[in-house]
Amino acid sequence: MIHWKKLCSAALPAVLVLSLLTPGAGSKAEAFTASNADDAMTALVNVFYDSSAKYFFVNSDQIHPEHAYGPDSGLYTDFWWEAQLWETVMDAYERTNSPVYRTMIDDIYTGFNTKYPDMMANAFNDDLGWWALAPA
Repeated sequence: MIHWKKLCSAALPAVLVLSLLTPGAGSKAEAFTASNADDAMTALVNVFYDSSAKYFFVNSDQIHPEHAYGPDSGLYTDFWWEAQLWETVMDAYERTNSPVYRTMIDDIYTGFNTKYPDMMANAFNDDLGWWALAPA
């Protein structure tokens, strides 16, 4: 019969010692670069952002509204998702000072208010909280 507790208590120190003796252990991990961040943000905007609606799509194919909670029967992101995406654009602007992202910040807020003309009518205070936290 194997005693798991004894096995684990013996194996854990052995694994830790081996990890310290292994070549490359303790070497620094390569960080993401500004170029990686730029590429990721460009891909996000190109695939999910609808510049005419000033709003983000739920799905990358931009035609399936199966999410069914956001505007246009779920074609666009719901209340709190849009707040998070707005914050993502603000973060990109803060990092790059790109006038494109600065314009998007205003546009997304305008698009949101077009889809939700009375945002305070939302019964879920956590949804409102995401919008309050986004620009903080």
